[in-house]
Amino acid sequence: MITVQKDLVSFIIAAYNCRKYILDCVESCLRQSYSSIEVVITDDGSSDGTFNSLNENYSGNPKVKLFRFEMNRKKIAAFNNSFACASGEYIAIVGADDVNEPNRIEEQLKYMNTYDLTYCNLKQINNENDIVKENWLEKFHDSEISFESMLLTPSGVGSILMKRKIAETIFPMPETLPHEDWWIPLLASHENKIFFSSKPLYRYRIHGTNLSGLHSDYSHNKLLHLRQEIRDLPYYIHVRKYLESKNEKKYYNWMDFRIALLNALKEKLNRKNRTFSVQLQQVFRQINITTQQDIPVQDYIRVLLYFIDKFLYFGLWREAGVLLRNVPKTGLINIKEYKLAILLRYHSVIEFRKSYFCRLLKFLAYIKRRFIQ
Repeated sequence: MITVQKDLVSFIIAAYNCRKYILDCVESCLRQSYSSIEVVITDDGSSDGTFNSLNENYSGNPKVKLFRFEMNRKKIAAFNNSFACASGEYIAIVGADDVNEPNRIEEQLKYMNTYDLTYCNLKQINNENDIVKENWLEKFHDSEISFESMLLTPSGVGSILMKRKIAETIFPMPETLPHEDWWIPLLASHENKIFFSSKPLYRYRIHGTNLSGLHSDYSHNKLLHLRQEIRDLPYYIHVRKYLESKNEKKYYNWMDFRIALLNALKEKLNRKNRTFSVQLQQVFRQINITTQQDIPVQDYIRVLLYFIDKFLYFGLWREAGVLLRNVPKTGLINIKEYKLAILLRYHSVIEFRKSYFCRLLKFLAYIKRRFIQ
């Protein structure tokens, strides 16, 4: 039985084959300006000497608790174990290859009198700990985050700090879950108050072996990016089950719609002989979301924009057109204006690569030819 220690902050870490980075991570936890700290690490059956390195450096440190799985059980199982062995009144999440700013906990605790969970902005670093970007989420400002927002636009990154009473309602997490940093703030926001701080108090490492790093350079491998989108599917299936457990019926159709689109993407990848645009038409017939009065039009539009963005990236012009043909007309002066409004969103891609902008121009030409008389 764990004895909870008042004011103690427990960093919980799931480590797997990260010997190159793990000591930097642990040191950034121990060197916090807030001194009441413990670090709880579960090694998930690493084969590169990660656990040996931790044992050599911290076996006698009373602030560090080390555990090891003999076989790889995946990240969520390791996080669940670390939480089960943590004693803190507050629980802090940190990635085994990431680094905390020295004042991370001190700053985040300032919000905990008002909120039950907080997460913060990031700095992006590379393999050599060089800062690649000082303010990764520069478009976001200090704000209270709602359950609806977390549901429609998953976020959370790795910088979560929460009260233990909240963590006890979330852990243990489903071991097949792909995104603990989305899942935790989503569940916390359902009946509690959570907050995003724009201060970059966390250094997120982008490298070749972390999954999220696949998003760091879209030009490298389109297929990898598509596979990453499909990996998100189990997350949304778990969310759908959670909505059922909470009887949140007003979100069922929206989540079914998103799951169906991701399944269509999966079919596109696995069965290339099938016509993707036909599958999308089937999705709209099956879900028929535009007839549901309990789904706000703006939420439906946000889903469409998200997938239009993805289809643009994959060069699926016809499929993006299918989405445009199924936009809701409710509250719009006319459909032509609405379609043009969607396209205006993509003027911002000028900030990105020329190749992406060229894809946009092709898409604009396609829309003009096919849908805007």
